[in-house]
Amino acid sequence: MRPSVLIPAAVLALGAVVLAAPALGPSDAKESADRNAPAPPPMKGLKIHEWGVFRMNGAKFVASGGGEAPTFLQKVKLPPAPPPQVRQGKGAGVAADLPILHVYAPSPVRLKVKVCFPGGSPTLAWPPAEPGWSSCQEAAPCVDWDVWVQDDSINTPAIPPKVPGEHWISVLRKVGSDLLIGADARRESEHFLFYEGEVDYKGDVKATMIPGGLALPHLALSSDSVAEAWSIEADAKGSILAVRTALAGGKEVHALVDGLLQTEPKDLQAQLSKALEAAGLTVDEAMALLTIWMPSLTAPGQRLVYLMPRASYDAILPITFDPAPEELVRVGLVVRELP
Repeated sequence: MRPSVLIPAAVLALGAVVLAAPALGPSDAKESADRNAPAPPPMKGLKIHEWGVFRMNGAKFVASGGGEAPTFLQKVKLPPAPPPQVRQGKGAGVAADLPILHVYAPSPVRLKVKVCFPGGSPTLAWPPAEPGWSSCQEAAPCVDWDVWVQDDSINTPAIPPKVPGEHWISVLRKVGSDLLIGADARRESEHFLFYEGEVDYKGDVKATMIPGGLALPHLALSSDSVAEAWSIEADAKGSILAVRTALAGGKEVHALVDGLLQTEPKDLQAQLSKALEAAGLTVDEAMALLTIWMPSLTAPGQRLVYLMPRASYDAILPITFDPAPEELVRVGLVVRELP
């Protein structure tokens, strides 16, 4: 006679739950496996360098050689938003201008790129992108590219649309990054990926104008994450005063914005170029950015300029790649107009 075995009630209840649970279907199992699968390693030698300019407080874009948007650029039209409620807005009035992605691949590869706008919205893209909604952080507008890099499988050469020789698009084509060709039937080509829109960015530098009394007018600046900033003042005659200020980890520092010494545009450009290159851009990329944007930085008015921290860039414009690059650079130049 076998001895009786007492099974605790909790164990019996657990067994009943396991037996009652529905079996995972093939699609559920695949989705679960995809979530738990390790991310594929980055593609060795694939480098992607991105820069963008973020205009605050109504800062203007004044480009030499043509600042207008060519008619061939895609005007992004989002499809109807899916539930639940999405965070789409005007991005606190901050314009993300000319974010440009240069791609350098060691061999031909098909590349997929997704950029999201949590709290904002895309307006333009080139080459043509697929607009939609994504959950990069939470439901948000996004644009997707599917392009071939260094694609030599077509019989006729891929030629980007023509623009005037001094147009900002022509300037960008001189950087020397790889040719990108759309994987769709249109096969549009370009030497970079471009998009624009509005983003949810509040700024990383606190700036307060202190009016002149016994002392000259000056700016009180502070930041926890930005190492240096430039206060720039220009008049209608072309005189420029640019003051570079080192920011001391959250402590308030003062920067003069009126003074006796003038700055040559080439000196300001050299300082900014050095900062852009230190942040990861190549010499040619930094030169292209400044060639396009120096007319705006030195236009009549008063403004604050600094490099956006990488964490802020990633938060306002989350980006994903397939395959992932071995090197990803994202440099944001913030231009804030002062009253």
